[in-house]
This record gives sequence, structure tokens and C-alpha cells, in this order.
Amino acid sequence: QYVDIVKGEDTIRVFNIHLQSMKFTDVNRSYIDNPSIESKKDLQKTKSVIAKIKAGFLKRKVQSDRIKTAINESPYPVIVCGDFNDVPNSYAYQTIGRGLQNAFAEKGAGLGRTFTSISPTLRIDNIFVSRKYVINQYTRVERKLSDHYPIFTDIIKKTN
Repeated sequence: QYVDIVKGEDTIRVFNIHLQSMKFTDVNRSYIDNPSIESKKDLQKTKSVIAKIKAGFLKRKVQSDRIKTAINESPYPVIVCGDFNDVPNSYAYQTIGRGLQNAFAEKGAGLGRTFTSISPTLRIDNIFVSRKYVINQYTRVERKLSDHYPIFTDIIKKTN
């Protein structure tokens, strides 16, 4: 979804996205944290996790292509923010972020973890900004309000 925000003579299109999750259950998460291959039941758990990863990747590919088309068709500069449910080397991240600035890459620090479970390194929430703006700062709020840490950025319109 997106909204066009008008400020004076300027308009910016803000996209709020939430790409397909892996739909891991508590059983899947528990198995991911302590994997084993000692029984047929463990093999079934492994297959379940792999099937969910594959389904998520395929759905996010379609979603990412659709979102990138909407970004490219925007008559205004854009801000794209939301839960990508994917990591920075993923198809979704690379496709949607192409040609835009990444607020974390510009002003963030460290690993930038945004997801609170499974892995201490998952940065799956992003803010991308048109190059017509300068990213002034990026902050991750280290407060567990949900299964994601909130992130925000300040941007300034470039003066030519």
C-alpha cells in the first residue's frame, strides 16, 4: 500500500510493505533453535521448515517484482518501508532497493537486527529512500514492542 503526501510544492509517495512471512510455527522455531536428524520425526520437521522457506521465497519474489513496478511507475520520489521478511542479500531486498538509498547502510551501525527471535542477526525490516533525499540518521529502538524492533530515519530534501 502507498500514500502520497503533499507538503507545500512537494509530493512524496510512501510505501508500507509487509512481504510474505515463512509462517513458522512455534514447533518450527524450536526445531530451528535445536535441530536434530536422529529420527524420522526430525526429518519431517526439517522438510516442514524447508518447504516453508521455499514457499516464502517464491511468494516474496512475485511480491517484490510487483512492488518494484509500482515504485518505478511512481511520478514522485519514494520512501519504501516495512517488513521484508528477508535478509539483505535476498532477491526481495535487492529488487526493491535497487536505485534507492538504504537508511541502515547509510546511517546504521552494527548488524542492525530488527527481528527479535530465531537469529540475533536478522535485519528483515528496511527503509529505502529516493536519491532526491539525504538520510540524516537511522535508529533502531531496542525495545521489544512486538517480534520486531522499531526502526526510523530522518531525511532531508536535497537542495540542488
